[in-house]
Amino acid sequence: MGRPRKPKNKLELEGTYRADRHGSKELPPARPEAPLDLSEQEQAYYERFLDLFEKHGVCTEMDGLAIAFLSKFLCEWEYHHRGSQGEGAIAVSDKGVEYLGPRFGAASNMWKRVRELMKSFGMTPSDRSGLTLSEDTEEDAFDALLKRSMN
Repeated sequence: MGRPRKPKNKLELEGTYRADRHGSKELPPARPEAPLDLSEQEQAYYERFLDLFEKHGVCTEMDGLAIAFLSKFLCEWEYHHRGSQGEGAIAVSDKGVEYLGPRFGAASNMWKRVRELMKSFGMTPSDRSGLTLSEDTEEDAFDALLKRSMN
Protein backbone atom coordinates (compact mmCIF):
# COMPACT_ATOMS: atom_id res chain seq x y z
CA MET A 1 0.00 0.00 0.00
CA GLY A 2 1.37 3.40 -0.96
CA ARG A 3 1.97 6.44 1.14
CA PRO A 4 -1.23 8.40 1.95
CA ARG A 5 -1.73 11.71 0.15
CA LYS A 6 -0.94 14.90 2.00
CA PRO A 7 -3.79 17.37 2.46
CA LYS A 8 -3.74 20.53 0.36
CA ASN A 9 -3.15 22.85 3.33
CA LYS A 10 -0.06 20.84 4.33
CA LEU A 11 1.30 20.98 0.77
CA GLU A 12 0.72 24.74 0.68
CA LEU A 13 2.54 25.23 3.98
CA GLU A 14 5.49 23.24 2.66
CA GLY A 15 5.46 25.24 -0.57
CA THR A 16 5.05 22.11 -2.73
CA TYR A 17 1.42 22.53 -3.84
CA ARG A 18 0.85 22.51 -7.61
CA ALA A 19 -2.68 22.97 -8.95
CA ASP A 20 -1.93 20.90 -12.06
CA ARG A 21 -0.72 17.96 -9.98
CA HIS A 22 -2.79 18.10 -6.80
CA GLY A 23 -6.07 19.48 -8.14
CA SER A 24 -8.73 21.08 -5.98
CA LYS A 25 -10.76 18.18 -4.62
CA GLU A 26 -10.88 19.49 -1.06
CA LEU A 27 -14.06 20.50 0.67
CA PRO A 28 -14.34 24.00 2.09
CA PRO A 29 -13.89 24.35 5.86
CA ALA A 30 -17.23 24.05 7.66
CA ARG A 31 -18.61 23.14 11.08
CA PRO A 32 -20.36 19.73 10.97
CA GLU A 33 -23.47 19.09 13.00
CA ALA A 34 -23.07 16.84 16.02
CA PRO A 35 -24.70 13.41 15.94
CA LEU A 36 -27.71 13.14 18.23
CA ASP A 37 -26.54 10.09 20.18
CA LEU A 38 -23.63 11.71 22.02
CA SER A 39 -23.61 11.71 25.82
CA GLU A 40 -23.07 14.97 27.69
CA GLN A 41 -19.34 14.32 28.14
CA GLU A 42 -18.95 13.17 24.52
CA GLN A 43 -20.74 16.32 23.36
CA ALA A 44 -18.33 18.45 25.42
CA TYR A 45 -15.34 16.76 23.77
CA TYR A 46 -17.00 17.10 20.36
CA GLU A 47 -17.43 20.85 20.80
CA ARG A 48 -13.88 21.25 22.12
CA PHE A 49 -12.44 19.37 19.14
CA LEU A 50 -14.59 21.34 16.69
CA ASP A 51 -13.40 24.65 18.15
CA LEU A 52 -9.80 23.51 17.88
CA PHE A 53 -10.15 22.17 14.33
CA GLU A 54 -12.04 25.24 13.14
CA LYS A 55 -9.36 27.51 14.58
CA HIS A 56 -6.75 25.74 12.43
CA GLY A 57 -8.98 25.24 9.38
CA VAL A 58 -8.83 21.44 9.30
CA CYS A 59 -12.54 20.67 9.72
CA THR A 60 -15.14 20.08 6.99
CA GLU A 61 -18.76 18.94 6.98
CA MET A 62 -17.61 15.39 6.26
CA ASP A 63 -15.56 15.18 9.48
CA GLY A 64 -18.50 15.12 11.90
CA LEU A 65 -18.65 11.35 12.24
CA ALA A 66 -14.87 10.97 12.74
CA ILE A 67 -14.90 13.71 15.41
CA ALA A 68 -17.86 11.99 17.09
CA PHE A 69 -15.95 8.68 17.17
CA LEU A 70 -12.88 10.46 18.54
CA SER A 71 -15.06 11.93 21.31
CA LYS A 72 -16.72 8.56 22.05
CA PHE A 73 -13.42 6.65 22.08
CA LEU A 74 -11.82 9.23 24.37
CA CYS A 75 -14.71 8.98 26.84
CA GLU A 76 -14.57 5.19 26.73
CA TRP A 77 -10.80 5.27 27.27
CA GLU A 78 -11.28 7.52 30.32
CA TYR A 79 -13.86 5.10 31.74
CA HIS A 80 -11.59 2.05 31.37
CA HIS A 81 -8.49 3.97 32.42
CA ARG A 82 -10.11 5.06 35.68
CA GLY A 83 -11.30 1.49 36.30
CA SER A 84 -7.85 0.07 35.65
CA GLN A 85 -6.23 2.51 38.08
CA GLY A 86 -8.20 1.41 41.13
CA GLU A 87 -8.99 -1.98 42.58
CA GLY A 88 -9.50 -3.55 39.14
CA ALA A 89 -5.94 -2.95 37.98
CA ILE A 90 -4.69 -6.32 39.18
CA ALA A 91 -6.89 -9.36 38.99
CA VAL A 92 -6.26 -12.68 40.73
CA SER A 93 -7.02 -16.01 39.10
CA ASP A 94 -8.65 -18.98 40.87
CA LYS A 95 -5.16 -20.36 41.49
CA GLY A 96 -3.96 -17.12 43.09
CA VAL A 97 -1.92 -15.84 40.15
CA GLU A 98 -2.01 -12.06 39.65
CA TYR A 99 -2.51 -10.58 36.18
CA LEU A 100 -3.54 -7.26 34.68
CA GLY A 101 -7.26 -6.75 34.87
CA PRO A 102 -9.44 -6.79 31.73
CA ARG A 103 -10.12 -3.05 31.99
CA PHE A 104 -6.41 -2.39 31.59
CA GLY A 105 -6.48 -4.14 28.21
CA ALA A 106 -9.69 -2.36 27.23
CA ALA A 107 -8.11 1.00 28.10
CA SER A 108 -5.06 0.11 26.01
CA ASN A 109 -7.21 -0.83 23.00
CA MET A 110 -9.27 2.36 23.29
CA TRP A 111 -6.10 4.46 23.47
CA LYS A 112 -4.91 2.90 20.19
CA ARG A 113 -8.18 3.95 18.53
CA VAL A 114 -7.94 7.46 19.98
CA ARG A 115 -4.36 7.86 18.73
CA GLU A 116 -5.25 6.70 15.22
CA LEU A 117 -8.03 9.28 14.98
CA MET A 118 -5.80 11.95 16.50
CA LYS A 119 -3.23 11.26 13.80
CA SER A 120 -5.82 11.70 11.06
CA PHE A 121 -6.50 15.23 12.34
CA GLY A 122 -2.81 16.08 12.86
CA MET A 123 -3.12 16.18 16.64
CA THR A 124 0.14 14.43 17.48
CA PRO A 125 3.53 16.16 17.41
CA SER A 126 4.97 13.61 14.98
CA ASP A 127 2.19 14.39 12.47
CA ARG A 128 3.07 18.06 12.62
CA SER A 129 6.87 17.61 12.68
CA GLY A 130 7.00 16.99 8.92
CA LEU A 131 5.80 20.50 8.19
CA THR A 132 8.43 22.86 6.93
CA LEU A 133 7.22 26.40 6.63
CA SER A 134 8.51 28.39 3.71
CA GLU A 135 10.78 31.18 4.83
CA ASP A 136 9.97 34.79 4.11
CA THR A 137 12.44 36.03 1.53
CA GLU A 138 11.35 39.64 1.81
CA GLU A 139 13.82 41.86 3.50
CA ASP A 140 12.54 44.42 5.94
CA ALA A 141 13.80 48.01 6.03
CA PHE A 142 16.04 47.37 9.04
CA ASP A 143 17.83 44.45 7.33
CA ALA A 144 18.36 46.55 4.21
CA LEU A 145 19.79 49.39 6.30
CA LEU A 146 22.20 47.00 8.07
CA LYS A 147 23.40 45.56 4.77
CA ARG A 148 24.04 49.01 3.33
CA SER A 149 25.93 50.15 6.42
CA MET A 150 28.18 47.08 6.35
CA ASN A 151 29.31 47.74 2.77
